[in-house]
Amino acid sequence: MISFAPPYIPVFYEIARLLMKEWFFNIFAILSSALALFVFYTRAKKPLNYGKLYQEPAIKPKFWFLIPAWIAFFIINIFPLAIFVYFLLIFSQQEASIDPFNIPALLIVVYRVFRGLIYPFFKGNSRRWPSTVLGYYFGVNILISILQARTLMMEYWGFGGILIYALTGIWCISFLVNCYYDIHLATRKNKKKRGYSVVTLGLFKKVAAANYSFELIMTISWALLCNLSIGVLAILIWTLPNIVLRARHIQQWEKNHFTNVPLKKTPLIPGWTFQPKRGQFYGIFDFMI
Repeated sequence: MISFAPPYIPVFYEIARLLMKEWFFNIFAILSSALALFVFYTRAKKPLNYGKLYQEPAIKPKFWFLIPAWIAFFIINIFPLAIFVYFLLIFSQQEASIDPFNIPALLIVVYRVFRGLIYPFFKGNSRRWPSTVLGYYFGVNILISILQARTLMMEYWGFGGILIYALTGIWCISFLVNCYYDIHLATRKNKKKRGYSVVTLGLFKKVAAANYSFELIMTISWALLCNLSIGVLAILIWTLPNIVLRARHIQQWEKNHFTNVPLKKTPLIPGWTFQPKRGQFYGIFDFMI
């Protein structure tokens, strides 16, 4: 087993020590799941107010300040990645028996690095993020990273078997397609100064958020690599509704602002539609890719 001692940070060490106790982690996972359900329920009814299409929101007290999109993407991915790796190393120094350097952990690292660097490499005319939006995604990703680290160290029992290899292959293929779509969306922002046109590349002909369709596959295949546990369930409760709601917002955004959207186009999965109320959602697409 590869072992590396992380620098000592008292607060993180104490949190990790408590999370190693099964009863404490179970309570932590249950409470985080309840928080996720509450957050997504309220967001589904009244999402964060991102402002009007093509107009950068004015600096209001609830926004505090605005941040360039590429910096926001870096912060909400690279910092949670650092937390994930740090907690993995802390757990490996305590009672865990699983090597922190494993395939599911590597998949998370690859995903976070890509998401954190896609905008720095493809900076365009993206609108700046309100600090409240940044704070929301930063907090969610930090919590998910802690859940992932604890789950991997205590509920993952090694890499082997045809099913595990197949799931890893599915994740890798889905990730490559997701990267292709994400890069396509990011580079489109360099071509037009005023937002998007309707995307018709590949699966985008049938769904509004094809990149999230493959992110959904990645999430499920990664979860299946681990043993079914309360930690895995908590991770899914945080990630799956987030993907679905983002796709739902994008679909409504297209319907509200474009006239050439195919009538049979669905948010995330071909043939699976939602019925959001007209005018309920705003330009969230300007803040996510």
